[in-house]
Amino acid sequence: MPEGNVNSFDNLFGDTSPKNLVSIFLLGQEFQVPKNINLLRAFHYITNVYSDYEIKLQKHCWSGTCENCKCNFEDNQLGIAEGLACQMEVEEYIQIKQIPRTMKKKIPHGET
Repeated sequence: MPEGNVNSFDNLFGDTSPKNLVSIFLLGQEFQVPKNINLLRAFHYITNVYSDYEIKLQKHCWSGTCENCKCNFEDNQLGIAEGLACQMEVEEYIQIKQIPRTMKKKIPHGET
């Protein structure tokens, strides 16, 4: 868990004990995220817990009107599809094929 206010982290993500985490895949890389949250909040969780990605949360409306959280994914029900992360619940083993334009993979210092 990142440093800072533990209560606000718990309020955002709920119980993050291992029994309440599920696996999702972002561009082929597996991440453990809390279940029972929407996919945009899972992206937020990933940027707080892992150091691989960053996201510009101020660019999101969280209600589906701005469409800044649009992503491509593959799951068991729809196959390959497009959706708004703020409107989708986390589904174990979902494969995110294209991340939202407001999210980017960090490039470690010294790499191009």
